[in-house]
Amino acid sequence: MPFDDKSFDVVTCSHVLEHVVDFEKCLLELIRVARRQVVIVLPRQREYRYVADLHIRFFPYEYNVRAALPREFRNSKIELVGGDWGIEINT
Repeated sequence: MPFDDKSFDVVTCSHVLEHVVDFEKCLLELIRVARRQVVIVLPRQREYRYVADLHIRFFPYEYNVRAALPREFRNSKIELVGGDWGIEINT
């Protein structure tokens, strides 16, 4: 992204990361530009309920979400928000 490190206090990303090929690279970019916190929303959709939306990754369970996070952020807060996963990463 064309922003300096720590350009924003809080960075939010909702219903995007399930569509990107390089999940970790994208997430690390979000973390890089965040001064304090990154808030992410991932759908809890399962692959067997696949519809016409181009999901590359699926996150039906919390362990799928934790496993997708870079090792140093796997202890981040993850909770259900409605029917989706909410992730709070403090930088």
